[in-house]
Amino acid sequence: MASWKKLSEINTYEVFDELETSSNGLGEAEVSRRLNIYGLNEIRFKKPGPLLRFLKQFQSLLVYVLIVVGVFTAIIGEWIDTVVIAGVVVLNSATNPWVLYGILITAAITLLIIYLPGLEFIFKTGPFPSRGGLS
Repeated sequence: MASWKKLSEINTYEVFDELETSSNGLGEAEVSRRLNIYGLNEIRFKKPGPLLRFLKQFQSLLVYVLIVVGVFTAIIGEWIDTVVIAGVVVLNSATNPWVLYGILITAAITLLIIYLPGLEFIFKTGPFPSRGGLS
């Protein structure tokens, strides 16, 4: 498949030829050879640690503006303003992942309630309400 083609234009046997296989699959020797060349068919994903996640929270226009303003207030000697701005930046960055996590959990629960109305009893107290009318 050296050139781009529409899926409807590709013949099954062309795919087999391009991938050097057949409708019977690969033989053991070919499997071993391809494993040595390409490795396992897996995606390696390294989950960032808590420090890296915290530092990534500083990648925001609002944070950049606050840092510039904080540096400016430090230059002109307004130390109270500088400390308050630095505190806001750190507090925003420290709480942002937890706020995002809470929003995602709330959205997931809302979707469950919308698409699986029989599960509402999990989130309510008291007897399970009937669907027939007001009770």
